[in-house]
Amino acid sequence: MTMQTQTLLDSRAYACFIGKELIQHNLALLENATPMAVEAIDGQNFFLGPVMHETKALMVTNGSHSNNVILSLTNPIIIGLSWLILHNL
Repeated sequence: MTMQTQTLLDSRAYACFIGKELIQHNLALLENATPMAVEAIDGQNFFLGPVMHETKALMVTNGSHSNNVILSLTNPIIIGLSWLILHNL
């Protein structure tokens, strides 16, 4: 399955995230062994609580950069520091 959507590249985001609205496209979810606490930019805890699920590895492409990424379930899609380091951006 191929899907195009807008994403946010955020060098301050430690992980990569996907919004609940995109999960409706039959993306399989796995339960996190350890729930992930998420902080907003102001240091406050994420208002929806810890992240409890993530996707299986998905191929994510941004321009000429592609690789498999596991996206934690939040909203919207955020491509974080792990992606930027991998592609030396």
